[in-house]
Amino acid sequence: MGVSNNRKEEILNFLDMLRTDMGFMIYQKGEERMVSNERWTAKDFVQVIFEIENLDPEYELKLFREVKNKFTDRFGNYI
Repeated sequence: MGVSNNRKEEILNFLDMLRTDMGFMIYQKGEERMVSNERWTAKDFVQVIFEIENLDPEYELKLFREVKNKFTDRFGNYI
């Protein structure tokens, strides 16, 4: 079935917010990876963001929770 354009736009808008509001540097390759998945849970989405950013969730637990909360505020527990 593939990923809908509307869903891709929602994810890209969320990534843009993370860049603007939080200083993340997720660009083309990262965007492609994030929109290619059929379904994301909040935790899995944020784990991949941290992987792309070379951040360790264990050392950046507060930031991990903050990004996860932004995800769940916007999409619920999954998209």
